Amino acid sequence: MEGIPAKAVIHEIVQTSSSMDKRPGVRLDLTVTQGDGRTFSSTVETYIPVTLIPQFQKGNVINVRYIADGNERKVEVEDAYVP
Repeated sequence: MEGIPAKAVIHEIVQTSSSMDKRPGVRLDLTVTQGDGRTFSSTVETYIPVTLIPQFQKGNVINVRYIADGNERKVEVEDAYVP
């Protein structure tokens, strides 16, 4: 997992119809706070371990990493599968 560490607030979590290695697929709508305090919105599709589902609830703050590519930012969720 590469990128700049940041925190993100989960605004919505929706289970998708897919799964991988018994991990449910989810879509997370996030607000990511960068180290300088600026924020941006991101939607991430990933797979989370069943044992970590309580951490991935609306309103919770999670650890993410992002890569800035021009105006686009790619976000990966820590503790989740990165496709």
